[in-house]
Amino acid sequence: KWHLGLNCESSEDHCHHPLRHGFDYFYGLPLTNLRNCKPNGGDIIDVGSRSTVRATVQAVTLSLFTLLLLDFCQLVRVPWRALGFILLAVALLLAVVLLFLSQFRNLNCILMRNWTIIQQPFSCENLTQRMTKEATSFMER
Repeated sequence: KWHLGLNCESSEDHCHHPLRHGFDYFYGLPLTNLRNCKPNGGDIIDVGSRSTVRATVQAVTLSLFTLLLLDFCQLVRVPWRALGFILLAVALLLAVVLLFLSQFRNLNCILMRNWTIIQQPFSCENLTQRMTKEATSFMER
């Protein structure tokens, strides 16, 4: 497992790829082997992000209700357009975050041989045996 990442400037530059760091051959996972890569294997990213999303929604909701209450009590004048803009911006941000989280497995669970992506997302079934076979084959060359 290579844990230094893969790309720098673009999705094709592979500046952190093992072949750019002195290796002559690479077969493995350039990014991660989290449980997220295993179907129904649990979701590490989801567990951590769920509380962050919940806290964000609660903070925004509390802020909007506070602004509405202050506006209703005529302590602060808040334009309705500003409230709508804030609500729309937060909704769009949450949608982007949730879209990323739903695609994590497709984006990060990659099996490569040298520069070629063999599987994306990779199958965890027999992964250890496939990697062992590849290593044995490499040593026999």
